[in-house]
Amino acid sequence: MGHIVKKTPRLDIDINTESKNIVVIQRWKYNWIVNGFADWNYKEKQKIHESFEKEMNKVWNRRTQLKVTGNSLFAKKYKNDTFRLFFDIKWVLTNEHWSVDVVKVASNNYNNRPFVNWNIRHIKLYTVDIQSMFKVGAPINVSQKNIAHEFGHAIGNSSSIAGMHADEYNTASPFNSDKVSIMNVGMELRIRHFDYILGEIDAMLTNTKFSLSL
Repeated sequence: MGHIVKKTPRLDIDINTESKNIVVIQRWKYNWIVNGFADWNYKEKQKIHESFEKEMNKVWNRRTQLKVTGNSLFAKKYKNDTFRLFFDIKWVLTNEHWSVDVVKVASNNYNNRPFVNWNIRHIKLYTVDIQSMFKVGAPINVSQKNIAHEFGHAIGNSSSIAGMHADEYNTASPFNSDKVSIMNVGMELRIRHFDYILGEIDAMLTNTKFSLSL
């Protein structure tokens, strides 16, 4: 088969049957906001994009294994194989999945709140979002980097999607007590954080079901 590809407004998925990698690709078009500071130069832009990728990679990549079951020819052929899930953020100038504001702020300015608007495919980030921060309600010595948390929203942990999980630090969340979760105030992954992605992957092949483990 080689590659089985699915394209959606917010991400693309590529199942590589040879490497057994499943790659989720997001194309980000940056809006470089100076916020009273000097203009962004190319080196600064490259550095912050690479930092976003690095922090996302450390938390989300190479963490999961997927097995396949079902009655399809695909499921029968690959029932004994293990697939790996990867994420890739691509910096683009056109044809973006997400429009991403990146705002310059002072290195000690933590007063702004980043966000992901699922419905309009818009992300707002600040230059300090690659730094570790201690959040309200976090256990002692538990910190979080905003970029890794916000990326979780961009891959489907959103209150705008029926049945999906969102910010687990909200008191109404059934996972509010799981403080070290990446979608709460920590940095740890849970299987539930992949529910949206897993649903999108399952929809690519009839009579085929993927299960995920950490």
